[in-house]
Amino acid sequence: MRGWNAFAGAVALIVACGVVTCGGSNHAAVCSDGAPGRAAGDEGCHCFPNATCLSGLTCASDLCVNLLGTGGGAGSGSGTGGVGAGGTSLGGGPGQGGTIGAGGTAGAGSGSGGVIGTGGAPTGTGGESGTGGVTGCGTLIDDFEANSGYICRDNGRVGHWFSYSDISSTFFPVGTPSLPSPLDVPRGTSQRALHTYGTDVQYAGIGCLINDVPSVTYNASAYTGIRFYIMGTAVAPKVFVQTRATEATAYGGTCPLPTLTCSANGAAIAGIQPTTWTLVSVPFSSLSGGYAPFNVADVWSIEFQPGVGAFDLWIDDLRFY
Repeated sequence: MRGWNAFAGAVALIVACGVVTCGGSNHAAVCSDGAPGRAAGDEGCHCFPNATCLSGLTCASDLCVNLLGTGGGAGSGSGTGGVGAGGTSLGGGPGQGGTIGAGGTAGAGSGSGGVIGTGGAPTGTGGESGTGGVTGCGTLIDDFEANSGYICRDNGRVGHWFSYSDISSTFFPVGTPSLPSPLDVPRGTSQRALHTYGTDVQYAGIGCLINDVPSVTYNASAYTGIRFYIMGTAVAPKVFVQTRATEATAYGGTCPLPTLTCSANGAAIAGIQPTTWTLVSVPFSSLSGGYAPFNVADVWSIEFQPGVGAFDLWIDDLRFY
Protein backbone atom coordinates (compact mmCIF):
# COMPACT_ATOMS: atom_id res chain seq x y z
CA MET A 1 0.00 0.00 0.00
CA ARG A 2 1.19 3.44 -0.89
CA GLY A 3 1.20 4.85 2.61
CA TRP A 4 3.43 2.14 4.00
CA ASN A 5 5.95 2.50 1.05
CA ALA A 6 6.27 6.20 1.77
CA PHE A 7 6.91 5.52 5.41
CA ALA A 8 9.69 3.01 4.57
CA GLY A 9 11.35 5.46 2.19
CA ALA A 10 11.24 8.16 4.81
CA VAL A 11 12.97 5.93 7.32
CA ALA A 12 15.69 5.05 4.79
CA LEU A 13 16.22 8.76 4.06
CA ILE A 14 16.62 9.52 7.75
CA VAL A 15 19.20 6.79 8.09
CA ALA A 16 21.14 8.08 5.10
CA CYS A 17 21.11 11.77 5.97
CA GLY A 18 21.42 11.78 9.73
CA VAL A 19 19.16 12.28 12.68
CA VAL A 20 18.59 16.07 12.57
CA THR A 21 18.70 17.42 8.95
CA CYS A 22 19.61 16.44 5.44
CA GLY A 23 21.88 19.33 4.41
CA GLY A 24 21.07 22.37 6.56
CA SER A 25 18.23 24.87 6.76
CA ASN A 26 17.90 26.17 3.15
CA HIS A 27 14.71 25.49 1.32
CA ALA A 28 16.09 22.92 -1.14
CA ALA A 29 17.94 20.99 1.49
CA VAL A 30 14.98 20.44 3.78
CA CYS A 31 13.10 18.21 1.34
CA SER A 32 14.07 14.74 0.28
CA ASP A 33 13.53 15.28 -3.45
CA GLY A 34 15.30 18.70 -3.50
CA ALA A 35 12.39 20.21 -5.52
CA PRO A 36 12.27 24.02 -5.35
CA GLY A 37 9.23 25.83 -3.94
CA ARG A 38 8.71 23.40 -1.14
CA ALA A 39 9.54 23.92 2.51
CA ALA A 40 9.49 22.42 5.97
CA GLY A 41 6.11 20.90 6.82
CA ASP A 42 5.50 19.67 3.26
CA GLU A 43 5.38 15.98 2.46
CA GLY A 44 8.96 14.56 2.22
CA CYS A 45 10.41 17.62 4.02
CA HIS A 46 11.55 18.23 7.53
CA CYS A 47 8.96 18.85 10.23
CA PHE A 48 8.27 22.23 11.78
CA PRO A 49 10.42 23.00 14.86
CA ASN A 50 7.47 21.95 17.05
CA ALA A 51 7.49 18.46 15.43
CA THR A 52 4.33 19.05 13.37
CA CYS A 53 3.57 19.09 9.65
CA LEU A 54 0.97 20.46 7.30
CA SER A 55 -2.56 19.10 7.62
CA GLY A 56 -2.85 15.44 6.65
CA LEU A 57 0.89 14.69 7.23
CA THR A 58 2.62 13.06 10.14
CA CYS A 59 6.02 14.02 11.59
CA ALA A 60 8.05 10.77 11.71
CA SER A 61 11.74 11.10 12.71
CA ASP A 62 11.70 14.81 11.70
CA LEU A 63 10.26 14.07 8.25
CA CYS A 64 6.66 14.82 7.16
CA VAL A 65 5.13 11.72 5.63
CA ASN A 66 1.64 10.64 4.46
CA LEU A 67 0.85 7.46 6.32
CA LEU A 68 -2.63 6.96 4.72
CA GLY A 69 -1.85 7.54 1.10
CA THR A 70 -4.06 9.28 -1.44
CA GLY A 71 -7.64 8.01 -1.50
CA GLY A 72 -9.29 6.73 -4.61
CA GLY A 73 -12.33 8.42 -6.08
CA ALA A 74 -15.80 7.48 -5.02
CA GLY A 75 -17.36 4.54 -6.88
CA SER A 76 -19.55 5.62 -9.69
CA GLY A 77 -22.57 3.48 -9.03
CA SER A 78 -22.65 1.92 -5.65
CA GLY A 79 -21.29 4.79 -3.67
CA THR A 80 -18.42 2.62 -2.46
CA GLY A 81 -15.07 4.34 -2.75
CA GLY A 82 -12.59 2.85 -5.22
CA VAL A 83 -9.37 1.28 -4.05
CA GLY A 84 -6.67 3.91 -3.96
CA ALA A 85 -3.27 3.32 -5.40
CA GLY A 86 -1.61 3.49 -2.04
CA GLY A 87 -4.42 3.07 0.49
CA THR A 88 -8.08 2.14 0.76
CA SER A 89 -10.31 5.12 0.23
CA LEU A 90 -13.31 5.76 2.42
CA GLY A 91 -16.60 4.86 0.70
CA GLY A 92 -18.98 7.65 -0.19
CA GLY A 93 -21.74 8.05 2.38
CA PRO A 94 -25.34 7.52 1.31
CA GLY A 95 -27.19 10.64 0.44
CA GLN A 96 -29.66 11.95 2.92
CA GLY A 97 -33.26 11.65 1.92
CA GLY A 98 -35.18 14.79 1.37
CA THR A 99 -37.16 16.14 4.32
CA ILE A 100 -40.70 14.93 4.27
CA GLY A 101 -42.94 17.89 3.73
CA ALA A 102 -45.50 18.64 6.38
CA GLY A 103 -48.99 17.69 5.34
CA GLY A 104 -51.26 20.55 4.41
CA THR A 105 -53.72 21.65 7.05
CA ALA A 106 -57.09 20.07 6.47
CA GLY A 107 -59.63 22.59 5.27
CA ALA A 108 -62.63 23.30 7.37
CA GLY A 109 -64.91 23.04 4.36
CA SER A 110 -67.46 20.45 5.34
CA GLY A 111 -67.29 20.96 9.09
CA SER A 112 -68.37 18.42 11.62
CA GLY A 113 -71.97 17.36 11.70
CA GLY A 114 -74.23 18.82 14.31
CA VAL A 115 -74.58 16.85 17.53
CA ILE A 116 -77.78 14.86 17.56
CA GLY A 117 -79.91 16.09 20.44
CA THR A 118 -81.06 13.62 23.02
CA GLY A 119 -84.73 12.92 23.08
CA GLY A 120 -86.82 14.54 25.74
CA ALA A 121 -87.27 12.47 28.87
CA PRO A 122 -90.64 10.80 29.18
CA THR A 123 -92.95 12.58 31.55
CA GLY A 124 -93.26 9.60 33.83
CA THR A 125 -93.19 5.84 34.09
CA GLY A 126 -96.03 3.40 34.02
CA GLY A 127 -99.71 4.10 34.26
CA GLU A 128 -99.40 5.60 37.71
CA SER A 129 -97.69 8.85 38.43
CA GLY A 130 -94.12 9.00 39.58
CA THR A 131 -91.97 11.99 40.27
CA GLY A 132 -92.28 13.19 36.68
CA GLY A 133 -95.92 12.28 36.12
CA VAL A 134 -97.33 10.60 33.02
CA THR A 135 -99.77 11.45 30.30
CA GLY A 136 -102.61 9.24 29.20
CA CYS A 137 -104.23 8.45 32.57
CA GLY A 138 -107.63 9.18 31.15
CA THR A 139 -110.26 8.65 33.84
CA LEU A 140 -107.87 6.67 36.07
CA ILE A 141 -107.06 8.20 39.44
CA ASP A 142 -104.92 5.30 40.69
CA ASP A 143 -104.51 1.59 39.91
CA PHE A 144 -101.70 1.22 42.51
CA GLU A 145 -99.43 -0.74 40.17
CA ALA A 146 -96.59 1.81 40.41
CA ASN A 147 -96.39 1.21 44.18
CA SER A 148 -95.47 4.86 44.66
CA GLY A 149 -98.15 6.24 46.96
CA TYR A 150 -98.97 8.88 44.31
CA ILE A 151 -102.02 9.05 42.07
CA CYS A 152 -101.80 8.98 38.29
CA ARG A 153 -100.82 12.47 37.17
CA ASP A 154 -102.76 13.68 34.16
CA ASN A 155 -105.35 16.28 33.16
CA GLY A 156 -104.19 18.57 35.94
CA ARG A 157 -104.33 15.88 38.63
CA VAL A 158 -101.56 15.44 41.18
CA GLY A 159 -101.58 14.13 44.74
CA HIS A 160 -100.64 11.35 47.15
CA TRP A 161 -102.29 8.93 49.56
CA PHE A 162 -102.50 9.69 53.28
CA SER A 163 -104.14 8.18 56.37
CA TYR A 164 -105.52 9.52 59.65
CA SER A 165 -107.07 8.17 62.86
CA ASP A 166 -107.62 9.05 66.50
CA ILE A 167 -105.00 7.96 69.02
CA SER A 168 -107.17 5.08 70.28
CA SER A 169 -107.60 3.51 66.85
CA THR A 170 -105.20 1.17 65.10
CA PHE A 171 -104.81 1.85 61.42
CA PHE A 172 -102.68 0.54 58.58
CA PRO A 173 -100.99 1.52 56.37
CA VAL A 174 -99.31 4.39 58.17
CA GLY A 175 -97.06 7.10 56.75
CA THR A 176 -97.34 9.57 53.93
CA PRO A 177 -97.53 8.69 51.14
CA SER A 178 -99.44 5.55 52.09
CA LEU A 179 -98.33 2.64 49.95
CA PRO A 180 -100.40 -0.19 48.42
CA SER A 181 -99.86 -3.92 48.98
CA PRO A 182 -99.39 -6.89 46.62
CA LEU A 183 -102.44 -9.05 45.98
CA ASP A 184 -102.28 -12.69 47.04
CA VAL A 185 -104.56 -13.48 44.11
CA PRO A 186 -104.22 -10.97 41.22
CA ARG A 187 -107.43 -9.40 39.93
CA GLY A 188 -106.93 -9.88 36.22
CA THR A 189 -103.78 -7.90 35.38
CA SER A 190 -103.88 -6.05 38.69
CA GLN A 191 -101.02 -7.07 40.97
CA ARG A 192 -101.47 -4.47 43.74
CA ALA A 193 -104.25 -2.72 45.61
CA LEU A 194 -104.69 -0.40 48.58
CA HIS A 195 -105.02 -2.52 51.75
CA THR A 196 -106.27 -0.82 54.90
CA TYR A 197 -107.05 -2.63 58.15
CA GLY A 198 -107.27 -2.11 61.91
CA THR A 199 -109.86 -0.98 64.45
CA ASP A 200 -111.75 2.32 64.23
CA VAL A 201 -112.55 3.64 67.72
CA GLN A 202 -113.61 7.24 67.04
CA TYR A 203 -112.55 7.99 63.48
CA ALA A 204 -110.14 6.62 60.90
CA GLY A 205 -109.72 6.90 57.18
CA ILE A 206 -107.45 6.85 54.17
CA GLY A 207 -107.61 9.12 51.12
CA CYS A 208 -105.81 10.82 48.26
CA LEU A 209 -105.40 14.47 47.30
CA ILE A 210 -106.53 15.19 43.75
CA ASN A 211 -104.53 18.35 43.11
CA ASP A 212 -101.90 20.62 44.60
CA VAL A 213 -103.97 21.67 47.58
CA PRO A 214 -104.39 24.01 49.27
CA SER A 215 -103.19 26.13 46.35
CA VAL A 216 -105.26 24.43 43.65
CA THR A 217 -108.24 22.07 43.80
CA TYR A 218 -109.49 19.88 40.92
CA ASN A 219 -112.38 20.61 38.57
CA ALA A 220 -114.14 17.27 38.02
CA SER A 221 -117.11 18.72 36.14
CA ALA A 222 -116.18 16.63 33.07
CA TYR A 223 -117.21 13.47 34.97
CA THR A 224 -120.38 12.01 36.48
CA GLY A 225 -118.87 10.39 39.57
CA ILE A 226 -116.20 8.01 40.87
CA ARG A 227 -115.86 4.24 40.53
CA PHE A 228 -113.68 1.63 42.26
CA TYR A 229 -113.35 -2.05 43.16
CA ILE A 230 -113.62 -3.00 46.82
CA MET A 231 -113.39 -6.23 48.85
CA GLY A 232 -113.25 -7.10 52.55
CA THR A 233 -115.11 -6.38 55.79
CA ALA A 234 -116.11 -3.18 57.58
CA VAL A 235 -119.01 -2.12 59.83
CA ALA A 236 -120.24 0.98 57.98
CA PRO A 237 -117.86 1.89 55.13
CA LYS A 238 -118.33 5.23 53.36
CA VAL A 239 -116.59 7.22 50.63
CA PHE A 240 -116.26 11.02 50.91
CA VAL A 241 -115.36 13.66 48.36
CA GLN A 242 -113.88 16.66 50.12
CA THR A 243 -114.03 20.20 48.71
CA ARG A 244 -112.39 23.41 49.82
CA ALA A 245 -115.65 24.52 51.45
CA THR A 246 -115.82 21.38 53.61
CA GLU A 247 -112.14 21.35 54.60
CA ALA A 248 -111.14 23.08 57.83
CA THR A 249 -109.22 26.33 57.73
CA ALA A 250 -106.45 24.60 59.71
CA TYR A 251 -105.64 22.66 56.53
CA GLY A 252 -106.17 25.50 54.06
CA GLY A 253 -109.91 25.08 53.45
CA THR A 254 -112.65 27.57 54.14
CA CYS A 255 -114.79 25.68 56.69
CA PRO A 256 -114.71 27.84 59.87
CA LEU A 257 -115.80 25.05 62.22
CA PRO A 258 -113.45 22.95 64.38
CA THR A 259 -111.51 20.36 62.39
CA LEU A 260 -113.63 17.32 63.31
CA THR A 261 -116.86 19.22 62.74
CA CYS A 262 -116.14 20.17 59.13
CA SER A 263 -117.89 17.24 57.47
CA ALA A 264 -117.47 16.29 53.81
CA ASN A 265 -120.15 15.10 51.39
CA GLY A 266 -120.24 11.30 51.15
CA ALA A 267 -122.13 8.13 50.36
CA ALA A 268 -122.40 4.72 51.97
CA ILE A 269 -120.72 1.75 50.29
CA ALA A 270 -123.07 -1.21 50.11
CA GLY A 271 -122.68 -4.78 48.90
CA ILE A 272 -119.07 -5.39 49.97
CA GLN A 273 -118.04 -9.09 49.83
CA PRO A 274 -115.29 -10.48 52.09
CA THR A 275 -113.40 -12.37 49.37
CA THR A 276 -114.95 -11.20 46.11
CA TRP A 277 -114.28 -7.94 44.32
CA THR A 278 -117.28 -5.62 43.89
CA LEU A 279 -117.37 -2.74 41.41
CA VAL A 280 -118.94 0.30 43.07
CA SER A 281 -120.08 3.43 41.21
CA VAL A 282 -120.80 6.60 43.19
CA PRO A 283 -122.41 9.43 41.21
CA PHE A 284 -121.61 12.93 42.40
CA SER A 285 -125.34 13.52 42.71
CA SER A 286 -125.51 10.99 45.54
CA LEU A 287 -123.00 12.79 47.73
CA SER A 288 -124.53 14.54 50.71
CA GLY A 289 -124.17 15.47 54.39
CA GLY A 290 -121.37 17.99 54.01
CA TYR A 291 -120.94 21.31 55.79
CA ALA A 292 -121.44 22.94 52.38
CA PRO A 293 -123.15 21.63 49.20
CA PHE A 294 -120.93 19.50 47.00
CA ASN A 295 -119.06 21.55 44.36
CA VAL A 296 -117.84 19.32 41.51
CA ALA A 297 -115.48 22.06 40.27
CA ASP A 298 -113.68 22.28 43.62
CA VAL A 299 -112.60 18.72 44.52
CA TRP A 300 -109.97 18.51 47.28
CA SER A 301 -109.67 14.79 48.08
CA ILE A 302 -111.37 11.39 47.95
CA GLU A 303 -111.44 9.52 51.28
CA PHE A 304 -112.57 6.10 52.53
CA GLN A 305 -113.73 5.55 56.14
CA PRO A 306 -114.52 2.02 57.48
CA GLY A 307 -116.86 2.98 60.34
CA VAL A 308 -116.39 2.19 64.01
CA GLY A 309 -115.17 -1.34 64.67
CA ALA A 310 -112.68 -3.78 63.16
CA PHE A 311 -112.13 -3.55 59.42
CA ASP A 312 -110.07 -5.09 56.63
CA LEU A 313 -110.61 -3.56 53.21
CA TRP A 314 -108.99 -3.76 49.77
CA ILE A 315 -109.57 -0.96 47.24
CA ASP A 316 -108.43 -1.02 43.60
CA ASP A 317 -108.70 0.93 40.33
CA LEU A 318 -110.13 4.20 41.59
CA ARG A 319 -111.25 6.39 38.67
CA PHE A 320 -113.68 9.00 37.44
CA TYR A 321 -116.48 8.05 35.09
